[in-house]
Amino acid sequence: MRIGNSSASGFESDLSSSISEIQKAYHIQMSDITKPASTKVMLGDTTVTDQTTFDVDSVRRYLASVTGNLDEDWSIQDVSETNDADLRRIFVKFESTVADYVLLGHIAIQFHALLYYKPDNSVARIQCELSEIAESLKGGREVIAEHGDRIISTRLRNIGYMDPGHEKLFELLYNDESLVKSMMQEVEEVTDDKTMDLAKRQDCLLQELDSLLVETYSTSPVLIDDMRLVTGEEGYLCTVDLEKTLIDAGGTKTRDGVFDLQEIPDAVKEDILGRMEQIRNAIVNKEIKEPE
Repeated sequence: MRIGNSSASGFESDLSSSISEIQKAYHIQMSDITKPASTKVMLGDTTVTDQTTFDVDSVRRYLASVTGNLDEDWSIQDVSETNDADLRRIFVKFESTVADYVLLGHIAIQFHALLYYKPDNSVARIQCELSEIAESLKGGREVIAEHGDRIISTRLRNIGYMDPGHEKLFELLYNDESLVKSMMQEVEEVTDDKTMDLAKRQDCLLQELDSLLVETYSTSPVLIDDMRLVTGEEGYLCTVDLEKTLIDAGGTKTRDGVFDLQEIPDAVKEDILGRMEQIRNAIVNKEIKEPE
């Protein structure tokens, strides 16, 4: 059962008020942490421009501090992250059992990451040298490819494969690292030193260029629900579910999110509201506990 805003009276109204306070507090804290700050970045054409971003490490530390402020009554997952191209998510989940009921909390932020270069003169130098190498290697790459095709074909015939097809070839090369290394060595032996040196220099420059990349981050300071999270919208997620623990005919514990709130004993209701208050207090307290 998703605890949400409700106009009902009694315990349901109390839960509604509690989640509203929790979400409001979380929105305030995350809006402060992800407040955009200006930074200098370099575009691919070496133009330096201003871009806004926020400190992702501060988000990680804050989410860790929230769960760190919950007591031993809570079972807590580590701060987790997902990375789908430029769409990122950082989240944490936690739960607490109260008699026959379980509270499940989920707080998260979803945001986008954009790649730029650091404002460094090395970017222009590397790009210029890469362009010169690419021009020099135009013919050399074709020669290397021809040598490689011929060597692969010969080696495969020698081990009994006349025409394995692309899928079989991929399988062979993937499963036999020694075969790949030996064929690469043959290719290098029949390729002139200048071409090989240029190719190696190109690889080094590309790695150096990658080291100059920097990410900036953007999100929207709004609360989103699960559906908007799944569809890739930016924002903050803060949800709490209440489930009832059941035992089936085989003695296995299960959980059910559909039940009558009125059947919960008054003492348990008070405990549940107390745990909800613990969530709110943990969210409001931004003090980061140092690891012991």
